[in-house]
Amino acid sequence: MAEYEADTEQLMRRVYLGVREDSLDSQDVVALACELLDWFHHTDAALEVVERNPAEVPQAEMTVLARRILDDVGFDPGFDLAPERLETLRAALRVVARDLPTRGIEGEPEIEILEDWFPVGAGVRLAGGERLNWDGPILPNMCDDSAMALTSLAILIQE
Repeated sequence: MAEYEADTEQLMRRVYLGVREDSLDSQDVVALACELLDWFHHTDAALEVVERNPAEVPQAEMTVLARRILDDVGFDPGFDLAPERLETLRAALRVVARDLPTRGIEGEPEIEILEDWFPVGAGVRLAGGERLNWDGPILPNMCDDSAMALTSLAILIQE
């Protein structure tokens, strides 16, 4: 089971990067669809990918199918494959940090990736070294837009 999860995760990462960088390899999409079907993840997109000849599927259509498969399985690229999320969170921290001196908190806080949590998320480390993540980390998908990132940080810091 662990081997399946590692193989599937690797394929999802490759497919995501291929979609993101406009360099999608249709064979990766087919391999991912096959892996998912082997483990009873029967989605319409996965079935369509394996039922068609990849050489006859236009690149734009394969990209749409790949996105659907990733959505169907709930793939989240995290901060490492979607670094713009981390940048959104850092920008939100700059806004929230303006109010910290009014509470006696001095120095520049930093975003800290919390690799020891599952799923991997982010917390805030104050200049004095105190880590703010008591209620759990800010998850990468909470940083897809600036309002959500700002709200998540404000709640984390307020707690």
